[in-house]
Amino acid sequence: MNRLFLKIFGWFWLTIMLVSAALIIVTMAALPAPPERMWNSDLGANRFIRQGLVRNLQRTVDLYESAGVDSLLTRRNRAVFLHDSFIFDSNGNEITESAPPPIKATELVQALRNSRRSDLYMHPFVGIKISSSSRNLYYCVLKADQIAMARRQMGFYSRFQASANDNLTREMIISLLSVFLIAGILCFFLAKYLTSPISRLRNATKELTGGNLSVRIGPSMGKRNDEIAYLARDFDLMAEQIEKLLTSQIRLLRDISHELRSPLARLNVALELARLSPEEGRKPALDRIEHESECLNNMIEQLLALSRMENGTVDSRKEYFKLGEVIASIAEDARFESKARNIKIEVIEKDEIHLNGHEQILRSALENVVRNAIAYTRENTTITITMGSCLVDEILHARIEVRDQGEGVPESELDKIFTSFYRLAPSRDRNSGGSGIGLAISERAVKLHNGSIKADNHPEGGLLITIILPLN
Repeated sequence: MNRLFLKIFGWFWLTIMLVSAALIIVTMAALPAPPERMWNSDLGANRFIRQGLVRNLQRTVDLYESAGVDSLLTRRNRAVFLHDSFIFDSNGNEITESAPPPIKATELVQALRNSRRSDLYMHPFVGIKISSSSRNLYYCVLKADQIAMARRQMGFYSRFQASANDNLTREMIISLLSVFLIAGILCFFLAKYLTSPISRLRNATKELTGGNLSVRIGPSMGKRNDEIAYLARDFDLMAEQIEKLLTSQIRLLRDISHELRSPLARLNVALELARLSPEEGRKPALDRIEHESECLNNMIEQLLALSRMENGTVDSRKEYFKLGEVIASIAEDARFESKARNIKIEVIEKDEIHLNGHEQILRSALENVVRNAIAYTRENTTITITMGSCLVDEILHARIEVRDQGEGVPESELDKIFTSFYRLAPSRDRNSGGSGIGLAISERAVKLHNGSIKADNHPEGGLLITIILPLN
């Protein structure tokens, strides 16, 4: 069991216990108890109320014996428990003479005289036997509501003690134990609910660190829809991205080594031929060496450009330029390259567009798309380049479409053609269709300009590549 579980469980449990105990104690201390229960309950009289009443009544009878009735009456308002109360002597005569005592009060005094008890309750009066300092016996009769008033005048601790005596301490203990047990069970499952996915996330992290890139934790969250579930989904996204990046890195290293191996092998062959050939017959071998060197140089430049765009280290300076002029220049170069196969390049410019961005990077991106179309279109066909504007989310964008008339691409492969070194041909020879870096560079360049690029099979045949670039 981990420490987080114990912390959550302990703090929740302790908090609930303290709050519940405080509520029970305050509630029981604040409950008004009936006077008859307070004074004449089965558990006996409340000692705090009894002691306060007895002290005040003893002072009253001592004052009576020392100064007489007149002195008692002048101080009547100072005696807390003399309002609507009566004091009788040992013979049962009322000595204050403030008002005729009710019959019930007289009956209560007679009952006290005949009883061994020091106090009796007879609704609505309570009678108490009081001994003065000179050992004389008196009977004091008070209204029961005066006891309730005395209880309200007591301090919190005394009220709590009174409640404990009046309201059965056993009931309070049972209530506390019930809260203790129920709160413990609820807090246990709450802590388990909160910490178990964190434990699974920790185990998944360990597996990911150990090299298991396929580990995922999202399915184990079930139907949870809280912050922990969001954290699990973010972990799965992170693991997926790490897996893709590492897989891409491994594949990139493998593909680079394969791509470089072929021209290097041809370079070695050409170099060997140059060494074995007579001086006048070395020109073809030297031309081959020059050609392969240029291929290697172009590939390295493309890889460096791709790396710079992926790492965000391209020149941040932007400039305004006419997109139509860039496309026209690319189309002119493409016409020169495609003459041998009788391929036409048609440019349709619907709108004049001024774009703020990296002109050379976008030129390279568009040039790679057009060259890819030339490589895969059939002979004696036309490649169409269409440029115009469109609204995307109420923002003006430039829209560039390049369509060839080749065999197209299988639907399952459309998203993969922008991956580095990916080629549809099963052969890995460069003659089957370039190095597989051009469209990857195009995709990175478009994203650098906050645009999008996608490939679709045209309904009438061929591949259609669409580039959308924001103008603002």
